[in-house]
Parts: sequence; structure tokens; C-alpha cells
Amino acid sequence: MNIKSLPTVTKRSDAVATQLPYLTPSGMIAFTTNPFMYKVTQINRDHIDTAKGISAVIGDAVHKALEVYCGGTDEAIMTESEAHTLALAAGAEFIDQYNDGWINYSDAVPDKQKAKEKFAFALNCYISEVPDIMKNVTHTELALKEHIDVEWNGKRLVLPVALKGRIDRVDTTQDGDVELVDYKAVGAFSNPEKIDGKKMIAAVAYYFLYYAKTKIAPKRMRFEEIKTSKNKEGGPQVRRYVIEYGENLLFFQFFLRLYEDILM
Repeated sequence: MNIKSLPTVTKRSDAVATQLPYLTPSGMIAFTTNPFMYKVTQINRDHIDTAKGISAVIGDAVHKALEVYCGGTDEAIMTESEAHTLALAAGAEFIDQYNDGWINYSDAVPDKQKAKEKFAFALNCYISEVPDIMKNVTHTELALKEHIDVEWNGKRLVLPVALKGRIDRVDTTQDGDVELVDYKAVGAFSNPEKIDGKKMIAAVAYYFLYYAKTKIAPKRMRFEEIKTSKNKEGGPQVRRYVIEYGENLLFFQFFLRLYEDILM
């Protein structure tokens, strides 16, 4: 791929740009799947209250628990065992306090007790299969909103509308490589043979956000899916999908063209 073929984000509707205070990965994904609802929620800024599926609530509980586990708590954590106990309690409390009226339960998960069981199973599997989680953690649940004005691929890249996002975790390896981590509780693993546009959008957005904030270019993005039900055939409950930024310049091309389409 010729790097010079990457688009510059210059063609845009100023009217649209001024209506958008920022773009988020989830908003950009919504644009690709439902442009009408994207306009309602992202441009018109109309808030629509809807119930959340119980699987999403379990996923939020896992995020809350892992934030606590990795040090995102006011509690003084001395040991891994203490961190594990506090994380389990935080996730269970999150589910308990979630308003029942805003949850869509399922046949597989008909109530909060079953939800807490699935949450605990997923968290325990993750902690068991991903050892030394806290060893390289530098940030957890890192919320960023940045105007992107960076030197990238030998030229200045300026995006007219800011990006906003929350990175689940940032690790820095012993070699100094920055790895961005995104975890998600799932009922089934993604198919690694299929192109996943959602992962591509999120990976590049988080790259630019972290780079703009710190002036340090991340090395890779690591998506970690945590299965909430036991594999019938056995095997790991956590599956990793790794995007090496230096080896996937086409992902940046895809992102920048989508970004420009949104502002047209």
C-alpha cells in the first residue's frame, strides 16, 4: 500500500462539523449500521431511553469489576486475592443496583441471580487465563477527548472534529511498547476469518486518541473476548484478537474515509 494514498480529511460540510462536538467509535459504528438513528442521537443530540439487554448489563459489570481489579478503586489493595474479592463484589453490586425496569432479560438469563452467576464465571475465567494482569497496567478506563493534530506517517494530520472515547486498559510492556486493551463479555467468540469493521474503527480511534494525548504511538490494540458460558468442547474462555498498527495501514485508510463520509 502506498502511504501517500491515505486521504486527507478536507472535504466536509461545515454545517455538520459545527453540530458535532466530537465523534466516538460507537457513534461512527452507528453511522455504518443505522444512519438515521445516528443523525437523531449524534447530530440532533436527541436522547432516547431504551432498555438494555441483560448480556450488555453483564458486560458492563465485567468492565466495572476489571477496573477495580486493576486498581481503579479507593480501597487499599495489598494482594491479588483482595483485588479479586473486591472485583467480584463490585460487579455483583453493579448488577444488583441496575434498575430492573431497564433490563431486557432473556430465556438463558431470566433474572439478576443468573446474571451474577454468569458475570462471576466470566470474571473468574479471565483472571485465571490472563495471568499477571496488573504487571504492565499504566491506565484503566482511560477517558479521553482530544482534537487530533499529530505528526503521522511523515505529515501533519488534523481532524476537524474531536474524537472521544474510553480505553478499557493501557499496558506498557517491559520493552516499552504501549498496548491498548479492550475487553468484552460475549456469548460466542467472533469469527477471526471475517473482517470486523467495528474492531477496525475502535482500534484506529483509540490509537489517535492516545497518541494525541501522550505523543506516544501505541504499538498494538488487543481485543479480548470473554465467553460468559462454558465451552462445550472445552478450551479457553478468553480469545484475543490483536491488531498490530504498523502492519495494518489499510485500517487507517478505512477509518479516515469513514470519518470524512460522516462529515460530508
